[in-house]
Amino acid sequence: MILGLLSDGSKSGYAIKQEIEQVISHFWKESFGQIYPALHQLCQDGLARRNAGRTGHRQRHLYTITPAGRRELRRWLVIPPGVGIIRHELLLKVFFGKHTDPATLLRHLETYRERVEQTQTFLLEAEKDIRATIPAGEQDYWLLTVRSGQLVTEAGLAWAAEARRVLGRMKRGSEILSSLKSKRRQT
Repeated sequence: MILGLLSDGSKSGYAIKQEIEQVISHFWKESFGQIYPALHQLCQDGLARRNAGRTGHRQRHLYTITPAGRRELRRWLVIPPGVGIIRHELLLKVFFGKHTDPATLLRHLETYRERVEQTQTFLLEAEKDIRATIPAGEQDYWLLTVRSGQLVTEAGLAWAAEARRVLGRMKRGSEILSSLKSKRRQT
């Protein structure tokens, strides 16, 4: 990922982190703490080079991909991708939902829906920015990744609406059952 970002030009570690957050975060995340060790390793392996440079008023180290780094990037691109790691905490909580009340899951679901809507807005803006700033011959690659994110968010929102209906019925059923139990105790 870092070699790919450097293939477009020299960048500081901070600029790489910003690009991850602003451009590819809908499909790839890295922590700031992982970037500098990776840059250090790339330099040790001769795949990138560190140079002193200026970014604004500050002195920063700028990293540049080397010819060996470009060869490594091309080599990596032809290797079939592995299976992605799936970790979806909300789905795990829904899976074990019988151990809590539906209202709790409905609150989690609302937070999820809001986050997915924010991602959807981000992706729509990203698409506009790509179309406005990236040369026509290069934008299709980026637009394909954005489109994948748009379809995933559409599916996420459709699932959230369905889950809200099901959990809403369960919540009403649970409230009715609690009310009946309460009435029995009173009599």
